[in-house]
Amino acid sequence: MNDKISVIIPVYQEDLTHIAQSVDSIKNQTYSNMEILVGLDDPTNVQAIEYLTQQEKGNTNFRLYVNHKNLGLAENLNQLIKKSTGTYIARMDADDVAEKDRLKKQYRFLRDNNLNFVSGAYDSIDEEGNIIKTSHKHDLFNRDIRIIEKYGNILTHPLWLVSKEVLENLKYRKVEPTEDYDLVARAMLDSNVKFGYIGESLLKYRIRINSESHRNPVKSIVMSNKVASSIRSQQILRIEELNFYEDRGGLHRKIIKFLGILYLIRYKMVRVYVEYSKK
Repeated sequence: MNDKISVIIPVYQEDLTHIAQSVDSIKNQTYSNMEILVGLDDPTNVQAIEYLTQQEKGNTNFRLYVNHKNLGLAENLNQLIKKSTGTYIARMDADDVAEKDRLKKQYRFLRDNNLNFVSGAYDSIDEEGNIIKTSHKHDLFNRDIRIIEKYGNILTHPLWLVSKEVLENLKYRKVEPTEDYDLVARAMLDSNVKFGYIGESLLKYRIRINSESHRNPVKSIVMSNKVASSIRSQQILRIEELNFYEDRGGLHRKIIKFLGILYLIRYKMVRVYVEYSKK
């Protein structure tokens, strides 16, 4: 029998229509041995509470947890991992839409290749659900991913399928918006963690203009570069080091944004080189 997968979905103040689309896409998965755990991190979000409570009724594999206060994304995810009962944890965002075969294909890919940390390609959609960009990449494996991660994060967070043991050992740290890349960086130090990337798009990823990385792109660039540097040096940054960001005004922001473009070009060049070498 296939292993049990726990799908964890953090919810905050996403649009209710988007939440419903996300939840439905997981409920309709072709992979049957799973449970859905939703952590609502805004106890004042009455509409979401009512909708998710209805989803929970009569469904023993659906569990809603309403936090009494805002915990933040990292701690919300840690609590859901702790409450999960599956062998593997699948991440899902409350405003994205999974393809119906996502879990089935990810699980097969993970097991067939002896992996314990899988992500993959996605199509981008806007806030209305219109396709912005489609994607189909090459499948990549542990050695390839460990090279790419030194320059940027290829492991899309809402597409993670990871051994529960790995996530329990590492845990998320409060370093938003790079909590996912930070966890990957620490996983990189463990040779027992075997990464994989599925080139087929298995998710519609919603681009939101009010996301943390869009609200403060300069901070996101600085923190992401710190994580990339820590991977290259094989060191773990302290939370205080990673979170430290000094806003020095307009010119400084322009310089950081320009550097961000250079970092992105470097990342894309490394990724193209790695993918081209697979041909």
